Amino acid sequence: MALRHHWYEKLFFKLQMRERKCVWIMVALFIIMILFQTLLTNVGFRRYFILTEKYEGQPVKFYKSLKAE
Repeated sequence: MALRHHWYEKLFFKLQMRERKCVWIMVALFIIMILFQTLLTNVGFRRYFILTEKYEGQPVKFYKSLKAE
């Protein structure tokens, strides 16, 4: 007995019905990406959100010694 519709046909149909919503989500994510890239050029923003720059040059602290005693 053959299936009435294949799974990929159902998926394509659902995507067609939600096409406008998917386009708006992609546009919003692109704008957010550009916004964060612009903020990363600001020194004050980078100071708080980029951990590699925050901890650069500081020694690593271990709570337990790695030496076998």
